[in-house]
Amino acid sequence: MEKGAINRPARQTQSEQQTLTDIRDAIAECDTLRLDPSLPEADRRDMDAAALTLRNLERELIDATSETLLDRLEAASKPLEDLARDIRTRVTAMNAPARTLEHFKRLASLTTRILREVGRW
Repeated sequence: MEKGAINRPARQTQSEQQTLTDIRDAIAECDTLRLDPSLPEADRRDMDAAALTLRNLERELIDATSETLLDRLEAASKPLEDLARDIRTRVTAMNAPARTLEHFKRLASLTTRILREVGRW
């Protein structure tokens, strides 16, 4: 992976997309020609080799594009992760008084039950 992949210009990405489209068109044309029954066997072997080469190029280009997109998504998600961490911290801090009140409520309920039982005696 190259370091500058995250900040690649959009023009280069469009160029990669166009190259991928061209490769796929060439694969489709090659497959059509390979399946022609009148094609001599030697030409068919050449077309098979060309199709294999084109598919390998397509895979390499997809891998490179996928890695670039993944790097860009990871870089874009970093601020979201920081924001989520900040929100979790704030929610935890906001829930602390409610938890304290819940403990006091349980304590008051327990005290009330104890006093009720003592009052029965």
